[in-house]
Amino acid sequence: MIDQFLHNESNIREDEYGQTPQNMSRFAIEVVDAVIEAIGSDKTALRLTPAAYFNMKEDNRDKAVFDYLLPILETKNLAYLHGGIFDDSMRFDSLNGKNTSEFLREGYKGTLVGVGCYTYEAANKAIDEKSFDLIAIG
Repeated sequence: MIDQFLHNESNIREDEYGQTPQNMSRFAIEVVDAVIEAIGSDKTALRLTPAAYFNMKEDNRDKAVFDYLLPILETKNLAYLHGGIFDDSMRFDSLNGKNTSEFLREGYKGTLVGVGCYTYEAANKAIDEKSFDLIAIG
């Protein structure tokens, strides 16, 4: 549900949770803050899908939302941020031609978990290249 607030295609709200990157990020930040308060930042993680346009049209405005959100999340000292994508080799115009891992790594320096069509070999290479700190396979 959090992801729906972060994409212009799905967030058509006209209240304090829509229309601007700050407003669209508000729900994610509020949820993260509430979970951190309840269990601590070392046990809190978030999955973000800046370019997982399944049943949505790609929207160049979404980048501004994630550009706003990622530095804020970095200050939260999360256990990890999980990049959600089906195939991380896909590049997106809305992310200036980057794939999910490149975009997230550029904007977030904390622990980053990747996913998306990785083989054992490709996962090791991605970790060696510091695209991700961990890879989820399954």
